[in-house]
Amino acid sequence: MRLIILLLSLCLSLPAMADWQVKPDTSNVSFISIKKEHIVENHTFKSFDGSLSKKGNLSLMIDLTSVDTNIGLRDDRIQEFLFETSIYPKATFNADIVLNELTKLAVGDSIELTVDGEINLHGTKKLASVSVLVSKLTNDKILVASTQALLIHAKDFDLVSGILKLKQLAGLSSIGQTVPVNFVLMFEQTK
Repeated sequence: MRLIILLLSLCLSLPAMADWQVKPDTSNVSFISIKKEHIVENHTFKSFDGSLSKKGNLSLMIDLTSVDTNIGLRDDRIQEFLFETSIYPKATFNADIVLNELTKLAVGDSIELTVDGEINLHGTKKLASVSVLVSKLTNDKILVASTQALLIHAKDFDLVSGILKLKQLAGLSSIGQTVPVNFVLMFEQTK
């Protein structure tokens, strides 16, 4: 009898143990730039991917060649002079999270978490903490949204010279060297 109960409980927990994949068509990764001290602009990335394994390995990859500022020439310059996408085409965030809290969520419930991980950007790796709200939408969909912007400091990732080059090319008096990044990621359980 104990064996039957054990097997039944394992079968019932299988969906919670499956991997999760980001659905880019219902997700968003954006950042804000500030120029001339007071002009604030929103930008996005068109291409990114992510997953959460049944072991709690979280991975997010952003294709830096997909930067979208609504100005083609600026996109090209950001790729060439800031991100240097010919050398560093991607940025990543990797973390290991404890899944206990997530597997306990009922449909419609949310939980706030702090996720500690590593950013790899422009050939430099830095530890970072991200505050998120995780909402279980259905049995196979969760929404993960930043509750505070993740601040990327240009000096931490050797991006200052790229910002200075963009400033020169655009003839601007200033470009902010700290960039807030926000995200809303829809994860769907893989079968």
